[in-house]
Amino acid sequence: MITHREIFQDGAGNVVADALVYVYVRGTSQATEAQLYTTADVAQTQPLTTDSAGAVEFRTADGIYDYVVSKTGHDTQTYTDIQIYSGPPYWYDIRDYGALGSGDDTSAIQDAIDAAEAAGGEVVVPAGTYSTDGSLSCDSGPITIRLRQGSELTSSSTSAPGISVSGADGFVLCGEGKLTGPGKGTAASGCYGVALTSSSNCRVEGVEISGFYHGIRPDDSAGSEDNNFLNLYIHDCAFAGVYPKNKDKVIGCRFKDIGTALTHHGCYINTAVADGIQLIGNSYDAIAGAGVHVHLESAVQVDGATCVGETMTGCGWGYVLSVDNASAKIRNANIVGATILDSVDAVAGGHGVHLVGTSGSIESCHIQASVDGCAGLGFNGDTSNLENIDVDVMVGNSGGYNAKLTADGFTGRIVSYDGADVGVYMNASSGNSLNIKTNGNASAGLYMTGACEDNFIEVYATDNTGKGVEIASASSTRNRVVGVSQGNNGADVDDGGTGNDLSGLSGASGITDSTADDATPSVLNVRVLSLVANSGATAITALDDGYEEQIVTLVGASDANSSTIADSGNFQLTAAWTAADGATLTLLAETASTWIELGRTAT
Repeated sequence: MITHREIFQDGAGNVVADALVYVYVRGTSQATEAQLYTTADVAQTQPLTTDSAGAVEFRTADGIYDYVVSKTGHDTQTYTDIQIYSGPPYWYDIRDYGALGSGDDTSAIQDAIDAAEAAGGEVVVPAGTYSTDGSLSCDSGPITIRLRQGSELTSSSTSAPGISVSGADGFVLCGEGKLTGPGKGTAASGCYGVALTSSSNCRVEGVEISGFYHGIRPDDSAGSEDNNFLNLYIHDCAFAGVYPKNKDKVIGCRFKDIGTALTHHGCYINTAVADGIQLIGNSYDAIAGAGVHVHLESAVQVDGATCVGETMTGCGWGYVLSVDNASAKIRNANIVGATILDSVDAVAGGHGVHLVGTSGSIESCHIQASVDGCAGLGFNGDTSNLENIDVDVMVGNSGGYNAKLTADGFTGRIVSYDGADVGVYMNASSGNSLNIKTNGNASAGLYMTGACEDNFIEVYATDNTGKGVEIASASSTRNRVVGVSQGNNGADVDDGGTGNDLSGLSGASGITDSTADDATPSVLNVRVLSLVANSGATAITALDDGYEEQIVTLVGASDANSSTIADSGNFQLTAAWTAADGATLTLLAETASTWIELGRTAT
């Protein structure tokens, strides 16, 4: 047996003198009192009474016990799972090493940590506030530091971590207490709540962290990996909440009031040692920069970052994926079930989802998000270095375009509603295959400009203040748009491009009337050309403004002075053709000016 001393405090950290203390054998539903002895090994009768320091002292057999503490005018308190061993203890209460909760307790707490590291076990920080100078360190084994409810570790250093962990495998910081730094306004680089150096399989769970530069900062070494950050409340930090590394998991955490500038984020991924990171079920409130920012500015690659079921409210940005080095690459990012509300930074746009880069590449990513009320763009794929991006996004009430695409090869679905400008804006964006629904936007529902080429768009555009579908640039060509555009305040369809196929779009007439007596009618943006009556016999010798592989159907509209086409010159026909009323001739452009017959029907 060893002599055991226990100090009791109330919720405010005040000692409780003259209280009655019962010690029970654990697991007996407080029915079996423990056999207690004095330091002289004389049997003691329960209850014990706390002295003026709130303490009781006794000897008992090794085991695990429960305490029940009562005093008139105080709530009865029950403490469970109190472990007492005559050999090396499993629990190391910092008060047993001299921590008082007044003055500087750094040395006492470090002594408890050192003892736990030497023999293994758990450092217990009971209720109360314990001040440190920022030099607490754990340099080896898998120990646990448990912050009990009502406890707070404070660090006064503006440049050193609250707790520094180095070379550890399995370190744990957990509990319901607080880890508090010098303050958001004074914390500088190096002042991290928990600093992990070459440490793996560590867990930080349940605690509240605030007032540091970064809440949790693993270093950039290959040995920092497979750490778990769970159910934390991290707030009022100067730069980032968590800086996750290789295969780290951030789950169920709440981030609030992080940073003071756009470069400060909830979770910040900015290193080569950052593959397979998982961010699950976290919330981000009032972050100065992005809720989550993956940013590469050196020749590195981040692969397989996964974000599931996260919510962002009132952040400067939502998600930002950015590259700024020719050899940098973000691959296989997977954002699923995200909700982004009220991204507020009006200076730089406040975009909900922002994919951007001056060089490098972002490729093979999937983004599923609901975005509403952004100051800038709801979804912004505004860089040419995107490849194979699959989207399933619903965006509304944005201050700018609800969605903007300037890259190639997007697939998936965009729903755009009630935006202050264009619903979906595409500029020099080619090879996309998208399902787009636009409704109630203040300008066009779908607007294409620049060299938008070879896109397939299935669209439903309705009740937009501007046009439903507008192709504004003559350099936009070979796009196929199908679906419905109707009930818009402007024209439902306005095709100012070249060689686009809108024949499957309800709202586009699909049939263009020729000009009487025209021997070289234009087929610019034409799928069906109705050859109207002429004032005299008219032989068509060419079709102007065609493009290679264009398919055009000519339809006769009159038996009077019908147009004719000979099997010669620019036309390879099975026989001469007359555009009698109801007759059709379908042609394929072998070149921009030569045509081959595909088929015909008689009147």
